[in-house]
Amino acid sequence: MKFALKGEVEATADLTSLADKIGKLIEEANNTILKRGAPSEEQAAKIVEFAVKGKKVEVCIEGTRFVRAHDALKRFKNFLARNLERYRIGVRRVFVPEYLIEVPGSRERFDDLRYYPLVKEIEEMNGTVKILLRDVDEGVIDRRDIDRLVKLVQPEVRTIQRELADKVGLVIERSVEKPVKFFKDPTEEALRLKWIARFPGRGQWYYLPAFTKLMNTIRDIVFKEVSWKLGFIEAVFPKLIPIEIAFRARKIQGEPGGMYYVCAPRFREKERYKPFQVLAEITNELPMEELKKLLEDPGYILDPVQCLPFYYLYYKATLRKEDLPIKVVEASGPTYRYEAGGVKGVERVSEFWRVEHVWMGLKEQVEEIRDQVIERMKYVVDKLMDVEWRIQFAGDTFYLAEDQRVDEDIDIPQQPKLELQIWLPYKGGRDNEGAWLACGSFNLHGNHYTKLFNIKCATGETLYTACFGAGITRLAIAFLAQHGFNIEDWPEEIKRSVGKLEFLPGVK
Repeated sequence: MKFALKGEVEATADLTSLADKIGKLIEEANNTILKRGAPSEEQAAKIVEFAVKGKKVEVCIEGTRFVRAHDALKRFKNFLARNLERYRIGVRRVFVPEYLIEVPGSRERFDDLRYYPLVKEIEEMNGTVKILLRDVDEGVIDRRDIDRLVKLVQPEVRTIQRELADKVGLVIERSVEKPVKFFKDPTEEALRLKWIARFPGRGQWYYLPAFTKLMNTIRDIVFKEVSWKLGFIEAVFPKLIPIEIAFRARKIQGEPGGMYYVCAPRFREKERYKPFQVLAEITNELPMEELKKLLEDPGYILDPVQCLPFYYLYYKATLRKEDLPIKVVEASGPTYRYEAGGVKGVERVSEFWRVEHVWMGLKEQVEEIRDQVIERMKYVVDKLMDVEWRIQFAGDTFYLAEDQRVDEDIDIPQQPKLELQIWLPYKGGRDNEGAWLACGSFNLHGNHYTKLFNIKCATGETLYTACFGAGITRLAIAFLAQHGFNIEDWPEEIKRSVGKLEFLPGVK
């Protein structure tokens, strides 16, 4: 990679009379501060041209991946400021009218950079892509935009997809084949029997008493056989998450189209809403444009993963080793996702119920707990629910999108996500990938969250986190897909716990 910029360093007074001295300072900078961090002289940055014009020193800097041109400019600014103090001249700012980055590759790989407003041109020539930025101010440099841009254009950016490509889709373990009792679409049958009812919202349903009782039974079994037996402590987390927390967790950057955003009212005074109210009353229509004027920009998301508040709970905390591991289970409300590929029956919905387990500790502790959770959950689906299941290696980790950049100092576990999948006979045979429904995932995050939320161990050892979400809504519909709706055909543990089914009268 190559870096070259045309930059300006602006002083508080005219520098014309000091042009020769500045020339010598540039020579000194090239031989000292611009070499710092480079393995050799050839890999250092260098000011190759300069001109003094009034209060400005204009420079052309060539940088390398060891000393990038914008870092060299900042070093030179500080170096110049120290040496101008004797003349009672200060340095105000730096500015980069033009910045060229060259990287091997094809243009298509870098097309997304056009969405960054300072990128003005992207050209390919003889296997080299030239990315031209204009009008880069000091705030942009200090915010480290250029460094993050460079990470995106590096020839081999770390992604989950690249590091795990040879494993995704592998079936790790599966149950024995079990007798098939039911072949119908469980959503359609549940509608017919009034176990559920349609709701106008996208991917939302009424879960009527019979279905609710089944869901609650499965939830209680998960609590009893997984959560309590492994020592998880129950807590209640917020579901309305400030957007800044989702941004810190890199959810916004990774899957911005996978969540619901919430806008707070812009005003509290009733008179502000009069135009909206009058229009609504007279037109008998929702005046959406008027409503938009009364709302703030999105300030929250509805929680799509249920464990984000846990990491913020320990934001900037230093934990004692003897207090580890920390294990929490949360099931106080629904999870919200704008599902990829659209919604489908009760299998793929926007609002659903889960039992979320999240834990934190040293690497060995976190991995051991994940193994224990898997074993306990296998017991639940195999012995108590008596459904046919499998565990598959998945690449779509919820905390990083498959193609999202992974920081160099993030430890990606060997098995970051394993999915618990249950067979839906009505969708096809066991060899049909589309006939398996993911009903839970066992996730190892490495140090992704502890780094982003600055959570440390008092001993200096790295802390890791993990989570397991049991999708109660999906487990219920998958159970019905294999066992059907005749309670007498259900396994004994479920039948006994559900007891008598009840129904609401008058449901269409």
